[in-house]
Amino acid sequence: MSWVRNERYRTTFLRLLSPGRNERILDVGAGKGVVADLVQRTGSSEVHALDPSEKRIEFMQRERPNLRTCLSSADSIPYPDGTFDKAYSTLSVHHFTDKQTSFRELARVLRPGGTLVIVDISPKTLVGRINRWWENGIRREHLVFLDLDELVGLLKQEGRFEVRETKAGGPGYFVQALKTA
Repeated sequence: MSWVRNERYRTTFLRLLSPGRNERILDVGAGKGVVADLVQRTGSSEVHALDPSEKRIEFMQRERPNLRTCLSSADSIPYPDGTFDKAYSTLSVHHFTDKQTSFRELARVLRPGGTLVIVDISPKTLVGRINRWWENGIRREHLVFLDLDELVGLLKQEGRFEVRETKAGGPGYFVQALKTA
C-alpha cells in the first residue's frame, strides 16, 4: 500500500472519509487491513474489513485484532440495510467482478446520507497501464480499470450516489460520494 505512505494522498483520503468517533465504517477489499487500521486509529471508529480472500482475513485476524473482519466479495455484502455510516474501497474497484451490483450493495449497506470514498488507479497513467499489463496479461485476470469519468458515471447511473468531490493525482484518483435518501 505505497499510496498510504504518501502524506498528500493519505491526507486527501482521510479528509474525504473524515472518520469520526463511534462511526461504523466498511472497508471493501481490505487486503491486509493497512488502510482499515489507519481509519480505525484516526477516527476511533468501528471498522469492518471485508475481503474475498480467506488468507487475507486470517492475516488481519492475527495481525490486526482491533478490526472486525468479514469474508465476502463486494457484490454480496452480508450486512443489513443501512448498517454503515461510511464505506470506502482503496485500489479494489478494478477487482469488482460486477461493478453495478457491487455499488448497489454499497448503497444498500450505507445509511441515507452516508459517505462513500473510492481510491483507484487511473488506467490512463503509466502505473495504470503497467497494472493492466500485469493483472490481465501476466496473471491472466480479467480486470476492468475504470477511469475517473467512468466511475463517476457508474455512481450516477445507479442513482443512489451524489458525487461530491473528485481529485485526480499521481497514478490514480479519489472520489467522494453521498448516498441519496
